[in-house]
Amino acid sequence: MNVILLTLMLFISPIIVIVGHADSSTNGRTTSVSMDLHDNLVWSNQTAHVQVSISTAQVSQNLRVVWTLSDESHPELLSGVSIFQTQGTSTLLSLELKKFYAGGQFHTLDLKVFDSLNQTLAHAQLRFVVFQQVMVSQVGNLYVFGDSLNDAG
Repeated sequence: MNVILLTLMLFISPIIVIVGHADSSTNGRTTSVSMDLHDNLVWSNQTAHVQVSISTAQVSQNLRVVWTLSDESHPELLSGVSIFQTQGTSTLLSLELKKFYAGGQFHTLDLKVFDSLNQTLAHAQLRFVVFQQVMVSQVGNLYVFGDSLNDAG
């Protein structure tokens, strides 16, 4: 009798585990966000191009993306809102950050994704460094006068 009960438990337990695993994977509705900077080097006089990838389990969902760009001394250099409807499980969004340099080097792009009920679905941050572009002036008509004895050393 014990052998029959043990054999039945051995055959029934994998079925229960498989059914439980399939049920939990189909009910998960998570949203994830990833951001990539197109250029590795960002200069102060350039536009920074950011590619945002939003992966969600729901199709045809209305989403709102709120983003803020800051540096170490300015809490809000630029900000924006994008409202769109997802076309599939993955949606791409392009951000162009123009004329944002205010003297800081270390910048943070903070992005939040909200659904139609204003619930936060995902949050991501992208940190990058901006190098200051310095223009050296070209002087064509500059004459330098000096004493040849002093120039010799």
